[in-house]
Amino acid sequence: MPAYRFHDTRAPSHDWLHDALVEAYGMDRETWSVGIVEGVMARLHKVLPPSVRLTPVVLWLCPLTAFTTPGHYVYVSRRLLERPLSDDAVALMLAHEAAHHELGHVELFQGWLRHLPRGIPGTILAAAYRLAERRVYGPERELAADARGLELCLAAGYEGRLCLRFFDILSADAEDRGDLAGAFGPDEEIDPLIADKLYAKASVWLWERLRGYPSLRRRHELLRARLSKHP
Repeated sequence: MPAYRFHDTRAPSHDWLHDALVEAYGMDRETWSVGIVEGVMARLHKVLPPSVRLTPVVLWLCPLTAFTTPGHYVYVSRRLLERPLSDDAVALMLAHEAAHHELGHVELFQGWLRHLPRGIPGTILAAAYRLAERRVYGPERELAADARGLELCLAAGYEGRLCLRFFDILSADAEDRGDLAGAFGPDEEIDPLIADKLYAKASVWLWERLRGYPSLRRRHELLRARLSKHP
């Protein structure tokens, strides 16, 4: 059991949050994993505005996840990088998180973080932050970050078709965990016989807002349609 310490209350909220996450999970420093995310992030920085400069950090997290916080860090789980991901797929993952900064979504957390008491274990902080992220961002902001993330990847020279394979990795993981709704959406979204009915659309709309994210299937399809219109 790690020894938790109380963090400096004078530090900016994003600094003590970073310290707590690194303390709780540990930072991966292996050359291959760090090299992947740093190389992709450096390439994305060439097409991002100067105000968005993020430092990727690989944490020993169990879930296959990536997330960002106020400040200049974007976090990626080591287990996610162990999956067969091309640089293009990693680029979409990081570009999505960078888009949350560029679109001003991350600023919504500033007030929430200021009211958190210091000294909370990083494991609890991470869980609370991920839960708050679903509520604060919501499906519309997630889809906006998807769209902008794909634009950034294409502008940086990544291949869109390979970028979208990131969703195959996430969907396979969701299926392995038994989260079929997260992968494919609620029954109303899956069944083509009822997908056009008003109550089915309303049910999907409500499901997305309660969950905080659209299904991986819907996100993938929307980006695929967007990519098909790209010259």
